[in-house]
Amino acid sequence: MRLGATGIGVDIDPVAVDAARENAAANGLVADFSTTPIERLQGQYELVVANLFAEVLVALSPHIVEAVRAVPRVVADPGPAVQLAAFASDGLQLNIVFWIADPQNGQGNVLSDVNLVVLRTLKDSGVEIPFPQRVVRQG
Repeated sequence: MRLGATGIGVDIDPVAVDAARENAAANGLVADFSTTPIERLQGQYELVVANLFAEVLVALSPHIVEAVRAVPRVVADPGPAVQLAAFASDGLQLNIVFWIADPQNGQGNVLSDVNLVVLRTLKDSGVEIPFPQRVVRQG
């Protein structure tokens, strides 16, 4: 952080909050760290940084597969899978692949159902998907 700047740190993991406090103190930084849910924060911030460890996504992959397997119209064989497609600029790009037996009945509706169960699985596991934040300055 620049000299004189203030900051806050938020994490869902109390151990991570404690580690951040220790790191800040060791490096002479002043910041407030907590487990306050991000939606309860108030104020305007110049920079927002979000982080989701790859290990979390890897651990959630079997749960995502099971959730997708339960979607009506998704066939069991070949079963759904989670694939790491790319290392993107803001995180990991996962592809969730699945097959349906009746594409003539529409594909958008089943894709929506799959996306919704994936979103629900992530949310139920405590994963939040923040919207990208951009700062625009007028000079």
